[in-house]
Amino acid sequence: MAVVAPNGTLSAVGPTMAHELGTGAQPAWSPDGLRLAFVRDGDVWTIDATGGNATRLTADGVNALPVWSPDGTRLAWLKDSTLVVGGADGVGLSTLADGLSAAPAWSPDGTRLAFERRAGADAALMVVPAAGGAFTRLGFGASTVAPAWLGSTIAYVDDHRLFLWPGHRALAPKVSVSSAPDRSRSSIAFSGPGGIFVVTGTKVRALGKGAEPRFSHDGARIAFTRLGALWQMNADGTCRRKVGAYAQPAWAPVAVGRLRC
Repeated sequence: MAVVAPNGTLSAVGPTMAHELGTGAQPAWSPDGLRLAFVRDGDVWTIDATGGNATRLTADGVNALPVWSPDGTRLAWLKDSTLVVGGADGVGLSTLADGLSAAPAWSPDGTRLAFERRAGADAALMVVPAAGGAFTRLGFGASTVAPAWLGSTIAYVDDHRLFLWPGHRALAPKVSVSSAPDRSRSSIAFSGPGGIFVVTGTKVRALGKGAEPRFSHDGARIAFTRLGALWQMNADGTCRRKVGAYAQPAWAPVAVGRLRC
């Protein structure tokens, strides 16, 4: 796990990353950009973005896909296929739902979590209060990729197609989807066998080959993977640049601006 500046300059997380942390995966930036949550050997950890000692939040080796709440005070993750929510310090953990097939997604106000559930007759897109309680079946879904909130609506994948709830409205009916959607303002980025696409309203734009697209915090750029490497480009698909042999991109919550070709 490493921090890469927008210009491609590399800095390790911690002065001796291999000694302090070993390998890290599934990084997630806190909303204030001061910390990272990540997974190592099946457990969730946090570390200051400037490095130092990491804090281990779990110890059972069956955890994955940490996601910060919008206010940065809580984390949600999967314990096997169970949705767990707790404080960012690992205190006050609670179980909200089971049968999850992908990472959860916090609502913009932090009061709810959307998730995909694959459990018999209840297989569908669901929403549960972050404070706990009964979850609501929104219908459709049951995908193995995470949903994404777009204001009060939710983008999700059903049968390899991208839809918007409410209404089960197809956003890109002719494009096969294999990655979790990522949003920036009114646009949604995703990838599939045909490459990377961005949907804005009813307009679908193809941005070329790649996978796992992630918008920068200011929406100016998209990070993505291709051929075992991390790349970036402007949100309109221009100025593609290879960053290095990295994977699982996650942007820090800072403005980076557009690339100059």
